[in-house]
Amino acid sequence: MKCKILLLILILLGNSNFVAGQYFNTGVGVYVSPGYVGYEDHYRRSRVTGYDYQTKEEMVRDYFESRRLNREYRALERGRRVTMEDAIYYARMAAPKRLTQSEIEIRSGTLNWPKSLLSEEFYEYRKIISEAFIDRSIDGYLDMDEQDEVKNSVTEILTIWKSMIRDVSPHKYIRVKKFLESISYESRFST
Repeated sequence: MKCKILLLILILLGNSNFVAGQYFNTGVGVYVSPGYVGYEDHYRRSRVTGYDYQTKEEMVRDYFESRRLNREYRALERGRRVTMEDAIYYARMAAPKRLTQSEIEIRSGTLNWPKSLLSEEFYEYRKIISEAFIDRSIDGYLDMDEQDEVKNSVTEILTIWKSMIRDVSPHKYIRVKKFLESISYESRFST
């Protein structure tokens, strides 16, 4: 009872601090302990930022540290960046192989077709391709129109060959497909 009377007297006198600074006026006539003020300040900061920061510098430092960690994690997940040398290497590996000496006679331009492509349904396209390579052996190169004819004929043969996929072994299918891709690729080069 004595405390309430003392508190009432101090409030009426308008003193905002009392009892050696252990209580603070909240501005609406309510006195609270410094522990509560600290808790209220902590609660307000944590609700706004989601973290418990003592200073703005801590908050800024934590922000940039989070960005750095995120950047390092993404770099780790992404892996090593491809260099120019790597790109050149991968492009060369992905390019079809040129025809070997057993597949083409360079001086005459004669192609040694796989047995699978010697059937009658491929004859028209084989003829166009063979004539183009014979012209290449004479002129030393194929012009753009001849290259397009070779490419279109190879595309047509591949279309027919894909329709026969169930009738041939996987090894034979891949070998013939690579041979045809090599023909199309070889047409770009001079002798």
